Amino acid sequence: MKDASINRLTALGVYTVAICYFFYTIVQLSIFNALSPHLLRDFDLSGTGLGLLSSLYLYTLVIILLPTGTAIDRYLTRWPAIFSLSLLTLGSFTFALHPSISTAVIYRIAGGVGNAFAFVCAMRVCNYWFPEKRALATSLAVSFALLGGMLTGAPLTHFIEGSEWIQAMMYNSVAGLALLVLLLFFLKNHEDEQTEKTPISFSNMKTVLINFQNSLCGFFTGCLNTSVYVLAALWGNLYLVQRFGLSTVEATSITSMIFLGTIIGSPLFGMLSDLMKSRKKPMIIGAILSIITLAVIIELPSLNYYTILSLFILLGITTSSQVISYPTIAESNPMNLISTATACAAILINLVAAIVQVLFGWILTWQWSGDYHNGVPQYAHANWNWGMLTILIVFILGLLSSFMVRETHCQSLPQDPKLT
Repeated sequence: MKDASINRLTALGVYTVAICYFFYTIVQLSIFNALSPHLLRDFDLSGTGLGLLSSLYLYTLVIILLPTGTAIDRYLTRWPAIFSLSLLTLGSFTFALHPSISTAVIYRIAGGVGNAFAFVCAMRVCNYWFPEKRALATSLAVSFALLGGMLTGAPLTHFIEGSEWIQAMMYNSVAGLALLVLLLFFLKNHEDEQTEKTPISFSNMKTVLINFQNSLCGFFTGCLNTSVYVLAALWGNLYLVQRFGLSTVEATSITSMIFLGTIIGSPLFGMLSDLMKSRKKPMIIGAILSIITLAVIIELPSLNYYTILSLFILLGITTSSQVISYPTIAESNPMNLISTATACAAILINLVAAIVQVLFGWILTWQWSGDYHNGVPQYAHANWNWGMLTILIVFILGLLSSFMVRETHCQSLPQDPKLT
């Protein structure tokens, strides 16, 4: 009994620090939402320029995810996580100490590297340390990580209004250093990882890449995640201020509700999936509800603060059905290739997000009149509606992909014996 208690405590410790790292990388992802007016002004950026700078985080993810997954399958969880967090913390300090376009580029690239490793490590911890509750552990990990998005909403905006945004970046860097110390003390490899350590090989990568289930799950999650990557992480504040006339503080409070909705919805969809013994059905239900919710936000000509707040919470809840993709991927691949498979799917997740971030910014400036106010571009309602319609179309594509996902019924699908 004593050994069992120690093992549970070890599992919880490993799980906690792993998702704290994931949480920290979500802070880096969404911090530009609070900083966007300051960056547009201080660095003289256009909407397209800000979109490109922000999306460097995601393009880095796309490039590095597959090597990340194969490296973690080979070198396990602990040291890759520590190494990547060291790079991210160094990039954050560099930007805080010498703010410029060039150091912002370094910071966004370092953030992408950190997120790649943090995401894959967190999913790996869920699968190895909690195999019986895989969907619930995964959904709770995503929920907690997304608290990072809420932290960079109204709280960070309030802080920046009372001080310099560079000071906020310095505190962010110090937090990364403190987290690095926690990883050194508490992050461990599971004993089963040692026996399933997988050599890096092109044949293993090929096995994962040709598994169409990984691509479908990755594309589905990428499509529904655009609500987070585009609205909550970058454009949501400006959209609400310019489209509905809200204050900056009100806007950041509302965009952070997408994260709150996801925090609520992720474990709900995880439990629903386990209860239904189905992965596919909750994905389809979530996609349909997401389309309806976003259509209401776009089509209603005027909404008050509390109505918009409620709709953004609902949008977060419905799009959180994307978390079901992760246990589906785990059940559709050999256990010794699970990190590579997760990384493969995450390539599509972040590629979709990166493309839509830039596309959204380009559409805003497509028929833009060129108006500025206090150095910030002013976009008309029509510009914003075209951008939001882009997200709606992406949601519809996500729904179509969910119909093609192979149902696992919460069980591992049969694998080629040569790969297990």
